[in-house]
Amino acid sequence: MDKTKFIEWFVGFTDGEENFMIGSDTRGKFTRFNFRFMIGLHIDDKPLLDFIQNNLGVGIVNTNKENTVSYFIISDTSVLKSVLIPIFDQFSLNTSKYLDYLSFKEALLLELPHFSKTEIRLNHINKILNLKKNMNKTRIVFDLAFKHIKITPFWLLGFIEAEGSFFLRRNT
Repeated sequence: MDKTKFIEWFVGFTDGEENFMIGSDTRGKFTRFNFRFMIGLHIDDKPLLDFIQNNLGVGIVNTNKENTVSYFIISDTSVLKSVLIPIFDQFSLNTSKYLDYLSFKEALLLELPHFSKTEIRLNHINKILNLKKNMNKTRIVFDLAFKHIKITPFWLLGFIEAEGSFFLRRNT
């Protein structure tokens, strides 16, 4: 699979399976934030996460201690900015995950001033916390402009592989 087809597939798969997360640490003198992109799958699908990691050339693949779930994780902010952001800026997510991505990206790119006035720093912290509050399961606004949506065959394949299921119903 060539790089463009892989990226389109990856974006479709991401639309179905990923999670953008913003963590906050208020211990110590300053509030710190950590950013994470994660895909979690059943342990049987770990080779797929290895495939994603190998094709992107970044991230780590871990397994939980119960050996039931595997995770593909990118938490290095420089990698998130240099690899992941360009992918999703060029090949847009099509579901409500797009809204989570926009909040995640805005928070990630918002630099917290370390040596500026406390009021400015608190404004930045509050902005990131508000972005975090309206992501993933806590999202309450789902206004999605459809102009960005682009469904390609490889996006659709990735999305179906993430979200699809097949069943057979027999009437006996």
